[in-house]
Amino acid sequence: MKANRHFLLYVTLFIWFIAIWNIFFETAFVDVESASMVPALYPADSFLVFRYASLSRYSIVVFEDPKNPDVELIKRVVGLPGEAIQMRHGRIFINNAPVSEPYITEAYRSQETEPLWAPLLIPDGYYYVLGDNRLLSRDSREFGVVPRSAIHGKVIAVIAPHENRKIFWSY
Repeated sequence: MKANRHFLLYVTLFIWFIAIWNIFFETAFVDVESASMVPALYPADSFLVFRYASLSRYSIVVFEDPKNPDVELIKRVVGLPGEAIQMRHGRIFINNAPVSEPYITEAYRSQETEPLWAPLLIPDGYYYVLGDNRLLSRDSREFGVVPRSAIHGKVIAVIAPHENRKIFWSY
């Protein structure tokens, strides 16, 4: 009888743990269609996504594809609400100042020789997102800014496969 009570207590605690986990976290097995986030993320990686995280520059986010809401995309936030963003010669400029991108190497940078567009003012409640592998990424350069309501959460860790596991502490 005592063993049954302990078993029921453990089952109840486990169910509560799972319920609370699902409120705050989402284990996202997102099927990445390309290598647009290489070298940070690779196709077939599985991510732990925190639903209620605040977003900042360099956050990696999962969001609804603006052209197909049934598809999720993963990109990095580079432009925040209220900022003016422009790309010149493969570099990002925010409010006319170059932005450091420590996560990207020259091999993955786009190679435009002229500015791609005039500075774009990002509206309140919207974010400008880019893939780390600019040559292969379909991102805000194509579909524009992303509303906060379309962002499902912030990637805080790669949990599988084992050799790709990492935590994103600083973003």
